[in-house]
Amino acid sequence: MAKKIFFDFEFTGLHKLTTPISFAMVAEDGRSFYAEFTDFDKFQIDPYVRQNVLPKRILQDYNIATDYQPESDEVLMKGDIDKVFTAVNKWLTVYEQEGVQMWGDLLAYDWVLFINIFGNGLALPKFIDIIPLDICTALKLCGEDPHTDRLLFAYGEDKLETAKESQNNALFDAKTSLEVYKKLMSKMEAAKNDSLEDVEQTSEDIEASNALDEQIVKYIPEEDVSKTPAKKKRGRPKKSETKKFIEPSQSDIDNSEEFNPPI
Repeated sequence: MAKKIFFDFEFTGLHKLTTPISFAMVAEDGRSFYAEFTDFDKFQIDPYVRQNVLPKRILQDYNIATDYQPESDEVLMKGDIDKVFTAVNKWLTVYEQEGVQMWGDLLAYDWVLFINIFGNGLALPKFIDIIPLDICTALKLCGEDPHTDRLLFAYGEDKLETAKESQNNALFDAKTSLEVYKKLMSKMEAAKNDSLEDVEQTSEDIEASNALDEQIVKYIPEEDVSKTPAKKKRGRPKKSETKKFIEPSQSDIDNSEEFNPPI
């Protein structure tokens, strides 16, 4: 089964010419990769990015000679897009045999930036699935609002304020996507278990009903119809039982008090 990799970019603006500032990947097995680009377009930086994204970078004092450790479970990288490409490719090659399924959150920009690291879509390594999956869609399919606050959903009310301090860092946001995915999977598993319990309960009800029927048959004998007196039938008498009408003769009429009442 392909390994799920959750990734995120911070970039210079919401437009087609945007350039990446930082990039991160977090695998479901716990490995992570974080890179900061040194060649992003500084002329695209707007007030929001300057105030909320640039301060969240963590590699200001990075030294590639000592800090880049490609065999580490938590790889850190800083350089231009060519250096980042080399490090990304090496990090992902660990999953070459099992394959990679990329997961992002609102992929309209992130997926294009990811492909650009490799040059173009045709240069994407064969073991990476060309169809990325989106947390937004997963939320919708699981009955959640795709606009829901990711930090609140992933970490809860108690950790919300602390999480906000780390938001807009690519590595933290990639980890948040992984946490959202885990919560959604837990919700689906709980719903599945509830359905199984309902099915089991129905089966138990059917078995109990069948057992009761068996007891009734065993201990309550059926009524012997042969010894039960027949009930009188109501309604019009049968044709054979109807008295035949005999027309009276003149003599019968003359001698009958019914037709000759006394004066």
